[in-house]
Amino acid sequence: MRIEGTRLVADTFLGTGTVLLSHYHRDHMVGLDNLRAGRVIYCSPITANLLKRMDGVPAEQVRTADVGEQFEPEGGVRVTVLDSNHCPDAIMFLVEAAGKRVLYTGDFRLNDAVRRQCAPLAPVDLLYLDTTYDAPRYRFPPQHEAIEEALALIRSSDAPTVFIAVYTIGKDRLLGAVHRAFGEPIYVSKAKFTACSLMGLGHMVTRDKQATRFRAYARGYFERYFKMQRAYHRGDSLVIIPTGWAIDEGDHDPAYHYVPYSEHCDYAELCEFRELLRPRRIVALL
Repeated sequence: MRIEGTRLVADTFLGTGTVLLSHYHRDHMVGLDNLRAGRVIYCSPITANLLKRMDGVPAEQVRTADVGEQFEPEGGVRVTVLDSNHCPDAIMFLVEAAGKRVLYTGDFRLNDAVRRQCAPLAPVDLLYLDTTYDAPRYRFPPQHEAIEEALALIRSSDAPTVFIAVYTIGKDRLLGAVHRAFGEPIYVSKAKFTACSLMGLGHMVTRDKQATRFRAYARGYFERYFKMQRAYHRGDSLVIIPTGWAIDEGDHDPAYHYVPYSEHCDYAELCEFRELLRPRRIVALL
């Protein structure tokens, strides 16, 4: 996405221009494999570490900025970093140029901290808005309630193995809550283990299956491989799918437990955010 009124692009490596990267999710990193030498990326410290260690991006091409910091990526353009309450160290960008203020949210979940930092920005001239769940049927509980729902499922189950669907980066608050509540690490894939280690979360994961009854895999594992192996599990496993799509029951597997844990805003939160920012214009981020 090109930021209007500037040469900056956000959450893409296609085209030209300095890149503002809101977080380390592959759908926001299209074109990274063809990153040109010398092209500059601005991102948070954890995202920068992941880019350098997991993708081999040269350190000289990465500029880090913490929440609250400002920088000038090009003449006449000032960018302020804001927290987005999404996956670890995900951020928003307030871009000020030519007398206009533009807010690029990336993916985000509204909470009190996001409200406090964004309220003083209103009105903004242009809002690039995450609209993943922008439909009235999407109403989510607060994250802590969804996490407690997942913990309650585990406490009430006598299953010897508990499976949880995660992303390589994401759903980590839920894994942290499981680790604290039950005192066991979670077995994860090699990529997830590396990512957690780089994010300072290595204490709550393991590559030793014998060390824990908890397993965390990507959603695709449960949609494909787990179903093929179900005969071997003999129905004695608890499978938790934490997702905002939990309310869309049509595609659900009845053997799984879907928990409405989301790292995106629901419809009510999006409506509130639009009222809070009072944007003169909105561009939807899908």
